Amino acid sequence: MNVEEVFKAAPGCQKVLMTALKACRTPRTPSELDSIMDEVLRCNRSVYRPAELRALLERYGALAYEPSEEEQAAQAALETGEEPELAVDEDGNFVTTAPAEGVWAITEAGVAYLDSDPIGAKAQALLAKDAVYLPVYRALLEFAAECPRDKSAIDAVIDPHPLVQNPRLFAGYFLGELERIDAMEWADAWHVTERGLDLLEALRDGEDDESGVAAKEA
Repeated sequence: MNVEEVFKAAPGCQKVLMTALKACRTPRTPSELDSIMDEVLRCNRSVYRPAELRALLERYGALAYEPSEEEQAAQAALETGEEPELAVDEDGNFVTTAPAEGVWAITEAGVAYLDSDPIGAKAQALLAKDAVYLPVYRALLEFAAECPRDKSAIDAVIDPHPLVQNPRLFAGYFLGELERIDAMEWADAWHVTERGLDLLEALRDGEDDESGVAAKEA
């Protein structure tokens, strides 16, 4: 299966899936990865749990799980029908303990996908598709870069913009597109990400270049 297909299987989970892939460039135990993914899911309003998303990443060949020796031994005992050895405490009572955790690691296919900068490619495609609306994207990013903004404040700035009157578009469209390319994220309010700040700088440079050309032609 193609790694890119996992994002179609779990729409709306792009950020947490990408976060998991990046985190697993260093092997992570399930507990470590749970903590990393939960932090993203806290503001993502996703119906998925970390374990379900990891299973998807494994199914599509992006992550692989390497069980610990204890987990391998427990699985082998289960398959052969052997009774596992139980530890005994100081009072002679049997104690059951969970085996040590293995680790999740990114696969070669996962690394290749990350290294191809798929989000950057989506950003370039968006800028080409919505070239006429670049001033709107710039206005939104500049407004949210000043401080985190709630949706109503963004609506008040973007919805009256002359470029979105005909055909009629609303702030939600631009927020959704910027979130899709990891330029903005929701965490109790709308924030501009590092990628969003880079995009804002590129939009400013682009407008400055166009202004310079227009001035020379005049």
